[in-house]
Amino acid sequence: MSEEGKTSLKKLAPRILKAALWSLMTGVVFFLIERFLALFLFELYPKAQNLFTIFAWTIIISVFLVKFSEGTIFKYAFLVGRNFFLMLFFIYSTNCGVLTVEAAGFLQASNLRIELEFVPLVVLIVFSSLVSIVRNLVQAIDFLTETSV
Repeated sequence: MSEEGKTSLKKLAPRILKAALWSLMTGVVFFLIERFLALFLFELYPKAQNLFTIFAWTIIISVFLVKFSEGTIFKYAFLVGRNFFLMLFFIYSTNCGVLTVEAAGFLQASNLRIELEFVPLVVLIVFSSLVSIVRNLVQAIDFLTETSV
């Protein structure tokens, strides 16, 4: 291995380790949340387990990418991408704010169907994601102006 490769590895190793540790801590938190939700929510709404898994892996991977790319412009690109994906994910997972739950799993004799409409909450989540995207873009512009000076 050349001397240049060793120095770049020495620079990257702490960043990779820091990103991996943050991702591991985030993964443990999501694992504990999933165990808690498995007690009641996943039986009531089985689709929630798949949606939660997608959400958790998205956050874990984005934490790794953001922590690894700290100090670069790519950090802001990953933050914008994460916010955009989560905005679309919340719209999809809530069926645009109308959630329908079939209660046949725990009340077998009845044909109970629960429909929750929370469009204003989804609009608030989308609006906050858009504000976060704009904030990250402004931070990226600020980062570029500071590094070019």
